[in-house]
Amino acid sequence: MRLDIHFRHMERSEALEDLTTEKVSQAVDGFLHRHDAHIQVWLVSDLNRTSRGNGSFICEIEVRYPRKKHFFIQKTNIDMHTAVQDATDKLKVLLDEAGKKELDMRQDKKAERRSERAAANANRESSDQAEYQAFDLEFSRPAFS
Repeated sequence: MRLDIHFRHMERSEALEDLTTEKVSQAVDGFLHRHDAHIQVWLVSDLNRTSRGNGSFICEIEVRYPRKKHFFIQKTNIDMHTAVQDATDKLKVLLDEAGKKELDMRQDKKAERRSERAAANANRESSDQAEYQAFDLEFSRPAFS
């Protein structure tokens, strides 16, 4: 997993960066594509962005992983820690849902392949039985009548 944390319109804080890293790591802990994922987090101060904003903070999380999958989450709150917590909670829910869908899809494909193989084996067995029956009939007749 590659995790990048960006600060916009605010000073970089090592404590906030550590908190964000911990929360995001917990959110993606059971994620199937955790090792291939690229996660970017933007922590933005709305007050410094507009010089007259309402003093809220924004936490944006973007997750990209193979097969061109992409999630984007944005949460706003007057407390940056709460914004980070809300965003990581939403991230965990989205990744859990995506994981369940992918597991269901994999199981459906696996079941489909099993049924195709079973049908192919049944066809092969029925054609083999027909050949054996024809072979038996041919050699069970007396050569001279």
